[in-house]
Amino acid sequence: MTRRITITIKNLTNNKWVLNNDSSKTFLKHGKWMKNSPPKSVSHNSEVVLKSEKQTGASYGTTGQATYQNDLDPSCEMVIKWNKPYGSDDTTCEAWVTCDEFKASVKNKDFQKSEAFCDVVLEKATPSYSTKNWMGGNWGLIKDKVLSKICIPGSHDSGIYKLTYHTEFSDSHNTVTQYYSIGKQVNQGIREFDVRPALSEGNFWTAHYSKIKVVGYQGGFGESLFDALSKIRSFFEIEENKNELIILNFSHFINWDDRDSNPDLTQAQKDDLLELITQQIGDYLVKAKATNLTKLTISELIKLGNVIPVFPSGFGLSNEDSEKGFWKRTYLPTKGEYSDTNDLEDMILSQKDKLRDSARVSDANFLFNLCWELTLSTSETVLPGKSILDYAEEANAELFNTISTWIANDVINKEVYPNVLRTNACSEGATKAVELSLDLIRKINS
Repeated sequence: MTRRITITIKNLTNNKWVLNNDSSKTFLKHGKWMKNSPPKSVSHNSEVVLKSEKQTGASYGTTGQATYQNDLDPSCEMVIKWNKPYGSDDTTCEAWVTCDEFKASVKNKDFQKSEAFCDVVLEKATPSYSTKNWMGGNWGLIKDKVLSKICIPGSHDSGIYKLTYHTEFSDSHNTVTQYYSIGKQVNQGIREFDVRPALSEGNFWTAHYSKIKVVGYQGGFGESLFDALSKIRSFFEIEENKNELIILNFSHFINWDDRDSNPDLTQAQKDDLLELITQQIGDYLVKAKATNLTKLTISELIKLGNVIPVFPSGFGLSNEDSEKGFWKRTYLPTKGEYSDTNDLEDMILSQKDKLRDSARVSDANFLFNLCWELTLSTSETVLPGKSILDYAEEANAELFNTISTWIANDVINKEVYPNVLRTNACSEGATKAVELSLDLIRKINS
């Protein structure tokens, strides 16, 4: 029996949107494209039709994604996802935009047994905030709040939006964690980054890896640390971003070329890493005598700089290194950890328990990371199936409603609250993490 979906894309903007043919952005997981699909572009103030259907004889229907870029700003993308199953699973049609200038909505859903129809309407947005400089845009709300009394969106394994290198048993499904580069995530409003540097052939890369019995280290590299830092520098060279604050959490350092025999960085290699950071963003580092940064107000921090690089105690920083802009974890104390499960309900309950266990009864001077991440099981890392990004979309779809309910029901209150909403597949259109952060700031300071 036929399983087919027809999506009418209605472009109500004055911009042309062009199909992104990258296989990670536009693809069919199940089924086949129908004639003239996917459309190569959507002209301004016009509409086109996208269709896919089940492969003849296949046991599943049609599932896919199409991504269109704004022709004037390719970093601004419209993402359309759909699932028209053959069995009893729900039919879905979703759409979002990765920048704040536009919005996409799904209307006129007509999901029949054999066929499904929906409209994706793309139009100019009128946001109450800009993700690019949301902190400065809400300066009156946050400037006098100490760091431990605000909330910011965070990014897990931040630089792995592509694979520039991977080992034999690693690929995009078990290694890639993000859709966008760190530079684009900054524009999405992300203000806390999980950076794991791997040194290879004299260059530092963002990495995602594990050490596995028998086969050794497996994983891959994303963007170079040079590129990521240079994009952060470019961001702060823009005057309107002067009141934004970014935290770079460095960890999981590895000398990749000697990973099996001597994986730890030498002191000279650590110095090279610090020099790279200094060269790229040294003018924007928060520099001060060692102190608990969570006790400082946002305006006090911004007077010192815009970027806080944080290193674990084992890295070997001295207290005096804070005056150069490099901070020991001691001075940005953090709680919270991931739940290590691929079950959404278990993850939500686990994060709720961890949040409650970190109530600020006697000590409020720390940051709590809410780790809104689902993790592949051992078998899922080696067998075809759901990817990290698939699970991220499942988790992200529940973030806004869950946190909003916790706010309304006082699960989150003046003593129990997160400071970082850390996710995979960061996109404000999918997570609404900036909007949630502002809601949380208002709640915990009410």
